[in-house]
Amino acid sequence: MSGLLNHCHIVNVHFPDDTIELAPTYDQVPLRHQGTDGRMALAVNGEYRHAYISLQDIAAELVSWRCSSFSDDVKTVAFIEKCLETYRNSLNTTYPNEKAYPDLHADISSFITNLLSGKAAGSSVKG
Repeated sequence: MSGLLNHCHIVNVHFPDDTIELAPTYDQVPLRHQGTDGRMALAVNGEYRHAYISLQDIAAELVSWRCSSFSDDVKTVAFIEKCLETYRNSLNTTYPNEKAYPDLHADISSFITNLLSGKAAGSSVKG
């Protein structure tokens, strides 16, 4: 969950045991349709290129934070999968502003599908 507070993002991590803590890092997906280099501001398991980040990279990154909730790879992957399913379901009930990039939902859906199927996030997205 992300909240904007005076141009400063504060992000909470919701753990499987229902505790909530401030996230140790925060980043966002590069705006692929705007001709950026496609790199995240922070590496995920050593990978900066969004298109090449996999669910396993996300899990390894979370485990590397050494938070007790993410000490088990299997539970960490299950947590990420649950989050991705939640994001996918939210695409059915949320709509971007009419001025937003027209393929925003399709891109996000593709990222989620790729991650859940064991592929890198951007493997089928052109940009």
